[in-house]
Amino acid sequence: MSVVQDLSQDAGNLGNRALIRSVQGVVNQIRKILHGRWSDNELKYLKVLQKCGVALAKAVDEKEDIPAVVASVANEIQELLNGLEVPINTLGNEETGEEEEESA
Repeated sequence: MSVVQDLSQDAGNLGNRALIRSVQGVVNQIRKILHGRWSDNELKYLKVLQKCGVALAKAVDEKEDIPAVVASVANEIQELLNGLEVPINTLGNEETGEEEEESA
């Protein structure tokens, strides 16, 4: 998410080529996420992410107002994250907590 927010903030300062390259990088990252294995109850979140990826790719292909699309996608992803109602930076949190207790 921070990549999209940063891109949204910097879009006005980037040249057209750099902006397009950055947007294509975000689209590729979204594709990698979508091609992973997900449970059925997570599909609704993936639909939103897919919609964002399509909007970004379409903006580049059709030469739309890319900074506006990036800002819209950033808002959409932020709403998605708010709807998850879980901490974002908890990768490996359960395992780390157990290891810390054992070593203490």
